[in-house]
Order: sequence, then C-alpha cells, then structure tokens
Amino acid sequence: MSDSVWIPPFRLLGARLSILGWVFIFAALAAVTGCGKPQKPTAAGEVSGYLCSACQVKFYVEGAVVPEFCPQCKGTGIQPIVGYLCAADGHLTLNIRRSKPMPCEQCGVQTSSVRRPTVAELEGAGAVRKSKADVCRSPS
Repeated sequence: MSDSVWIPPFRLLGARLSILGWVFIFAALAAVTGCGKPQKPTAAGEVSGYLCSACQVKFYVEGAVVPEFCPQCKGTGIQPIVGYLCAADGHLTLNIRRSKPMPCEQCGVQTSSVRRPTVAELEGAGAVRKSKADVCRSPS
C-alpha cells in the first residue's frame, strides 16, 4: 500500500477553483479554439476545376462556388479535377479525383502527390471559366 495521497489538480496550482471557475475556463477555451467543423478560407484567385461525365466538358469556378450542374448539358454528373504530381519528372497530370494513385501521363510512373491545379493549368487542359450563375440554380 502506498503512502501517497491524491491531490486534485486545482490544488497543485495553489488556488482553489469553484465549479463556476472551471466552467468559465472551459467556456473561454471553447470560445478561443472554436467549436464545430473548421472552415478552410479560400485564397484570392483560388479555383476549382470540374469535368462533366455526360458531355465531357471541362470548366472551372472561382472561390467557394460548388457547381450544381454542368453549364453545357445541365447534367448533375460533375466530378472535381485535381492535379497528380509526378516525383520523377515533375509533370502534372490533370484528371478526376480518384481513390488510388494515377500513373503520370508523360513517363508512366505512379504519381506521388495531389494538388489543386491553377487557372493556367486548367485552361491549358481546355477548361473554361464559368460564373456561379452558369452552374448554380439559386443565385444566393
């Protein structure tokens, strides 16, 4: 049997905190750190590319716009386009998001990372810029 005695954590701080004090501390921590799902701020000039699975049109939208339908055929089968970066030659292969690695279209080696393509890369692949009004039913 041990002779040590359990000491509550607030006593180790040299001060006695009431339950109301602990509630205040936890509320302050929650206010500072925030609750819920963190929102990723979109950087100025950030774009997202998409491919329509029905008509194969490529387009991109700016900011946090999430398209509801294809601007050409009005179909809802649109998929995000991402860039697969090859570590061997640095080439960026643009394609729809996949769950497994994709081979580089230039050298055939499996790509090592995924990133969002830039406007120039999307336009080089034939994507055209569309506004929110072109791809969303509601203007809000």
